[in-house]
Amino acid sequence: MKKEILFKWLIISILVLFNGKIIAQQSRHYHSPEHEFTRAKELFDKQQYGSAKSLFTQVYQKIEDNFDTRKQTSLFHMALCATILYHDDAEQLAYYFASEYPQYMDLDRMWFHLGEYFFTKKQYKKALVEYQKINPKILNLKWLMVILFKICMQKQNLCFLR
Repeated sequence: MKKEILFKWLIISILVLFNGKIIAQQSRHYHSPEHEFTRAKELFDKQQYGSAKSLFTQVYQKIEDNFDTRKQTSLFHMALCATILYHDDAEQLAYYFASEYPQYMDLDRMWFHLGEYFFTKKQYKKALVEYQKINPKILNLKWLMVILFKICMQKQNLCFLR
């Protein structure tokens, strides 16, 4: 009987003593730029742009080598997420990316999204400038039709605004 009571008190004491959270230690892998980069790409592919932008920002800040493709791709996706979500820093991020990596292979995609960003904000002159930066040879038919339609609409609206 005494042993049971003593055992119960011992268990209760241990539970009270260790009442805080018990957290397993995560390995460095979970905080490495490579893991965060992969996770950010997964979030981007799932169209969770806010979370993806946050992780891409962390990766961009952790990698010091400007020629590391993960750093370049992170900055690209930060700008892309910002334009898709209509964040205030979208324009700044896109232009900074273009100045840092002017030969980036997917730059036209960013110009398209930046054009969409300006078009939605009714900044038609800026949208027109961005759409005209896109190389039409690499566009698929859907993008090309959207851009041509918007350019025609913008030019027509700009003529009426004069």
